[in-house]
Amino acid sequence: MTKYKVWVPIFVILVSVVIIVGIIFNSEKKENKDFNIVTTFYPVELIVDNMIKNTSNVKSINISAGVGGCVHDYELTPADMKTLQGANLVIINGQGMEHFVEHISLEKGTVIDSSINIQNKDISSHIWMDCDNYISQIKTIGNALCENDIDNAPIYTQNMNEYINKIEELKIQLKDIQSNVDVAIMHDSLKYYERLGSYKVSAQLLTGHEGNYSANEIRNFIEQIKNSQTKILLVDNETYQDAKQLVDAVQKETDVKVFQINLIVDVSDNLDEYIIKMQNNIKTLKEAIDYGK
Repeated sequence: MTKYKVWVPIFVILVSVVIIVGIIFNSEKKENKDFNIVTTFYPVELIVDNMIKNTSNVKSINISAGVGGCVHDYELTPADMKTLQGANLVIINGQGMEHFVEHISLEKGTVIDSSINIQNKDISSHIWMDCDNYISQIKTIGNALCENDIDNAPIYTQNMNEYINKIEELKIQLKDIQSNVDVAIMHDSLKYYERLGSYKVSAQLLTGHEGNYSANEIRNFIEQIKNSQTKILLVDNETYQDAKQLVDAVQKETDVKVFQINLIVDVSDNLDEYIIKMQNNIKTLKEAIDYGK
């Protein structure tokens, strides 16, 4: 009876230790199971969101989500640095879009440059505006996810293929727009459509940022439009907002008709946002070309 009384508390202690260790182990296992992704910019976040749908343990956060628009002037905050330290993968647009990338220092994660495999790198840092580039970004991000999170690789692969198929349909629609119509442009990303044969750029004003153009640049731009008798001015929605007075002045001086192309940088929860906005851009391009004929 005495021996029994001695062993009971020992047994209870041992069971308690086993339970506590089990709880700690399962807690650590659960923590380690989460796969954390940090993106720097909405177009990249949109790709990631399409890649990780139907996963249960993958989380993604866009550190510039509260800014909206492009991130040319974005500066990392202390909160951003803390978020980055907890990332398994940090995915950037690349091509100089994120000047702050040199300040990213990670303890365990890997930085993935989504632009690493694109072919036409010299046109614009807004590479996603070209469907071929966007598909390349999707493949780079999808493959990186498969390599770094093997457990979810089948889901990533399926999502990647489905998303690429949707973008391929947009490519077909864009390639159907072929013309020699002269256009004036006010954003470097609009040169992508010249590459596709949609139109011929006869005048361009690209060097300013957020409407900061020199008087000489503006004067030359207006002269180019007049000399080429261009009837169309293509402007992205960001430039139109930042430099509306300038756009209106050019329109008044040259009698061009202004058409806006969406840069697809405004944050949305819709996974098909790229497709919707690009379809609208295709419609706008067709209207512009018809007007210029």
